[in-house]
Amino acid sequence: MAIFNQPFLSGGFPSMNRAVPFGEGWTFADDFSTYANQTAADAVWVPRDGTYSQVNVTNDEIDFDMVYSPSIHAHVVSSQTISDTAFLLRWRMNFSVADANTPIMFVGVSTQDETGTSATACDSLSWEFNNQVTSDDRSSAYSEGASMYNNQSGFTDVIGTSTDYWFEIKRTSSTSATWREFDSADYDTTVHDITRTIASTIDNMSYIVLKNLDWDSSTSLTFTGIADEFYFNNGTSSPP
Repeated sequence: MAIFNQPFLSGGFPSMNRAVPFGEGWTFADDFSTYANQTAADAVWVPRDGTYSQVNVTNDEIDFDMVYSPSIHAHVVSSQTISDTAFLLRWRMNFSVADANTPIMFVGVSTQDETGTSATACDSLSWEFNNQVTSDDRSSAYSEGASMYNNQSGFTDVIGTSTDYWFEIKRTSSTSATWREFDSADYDTTVHDITRTIASTIDNMSYIVLKNLDWDSSTSLTFTGIADEFYFNNGTSSPP
């Protein structure tokens, strides 16, 4: 998980105090390049368990190993309340291992901090990654007072390894959200695009999260890789 202990901007996320701002104009942006050491990184992106997920201060990224397991593997970014009507979240991922069938992980926003599990009741909007053999391999998902593993609708093309993926979640009103995947860091050409009607009572979300599916069976199946280049705008669904 990750919790911010940095000064808050008016939008709710902490200032990274960058001399040359990465993601200038965004409420929050992080490419993990400014941390002096592991202690500094862990003070912002606090790992639930550094064995499975932690900022890599050498390579400037989050390294994750999201095992399908009852153990909680998570990063969480703490904030003030995320807007209930408009926000934009973007990030890059690259998988080194993407096992088939059930190694489900989630990236998105939630009412849960790092102490909660993805199976615990929460409000959330997330991308879900699973490489299911018989169903969607990456999906839009949302929950209202329920597990993050709810209300999926997605796409059947298999998630590959050693490939960069760029993802976006944006809330455009209290009752509408869009999930998009792009082919480059320019975020101009979509690979997948889905807009869904959601409940206006999905609200009071306070965390950007990366979590595994921590259900009751432990296996060796896993999603391993990196997450990087996070951008977040609060109160608007548009980039700067």
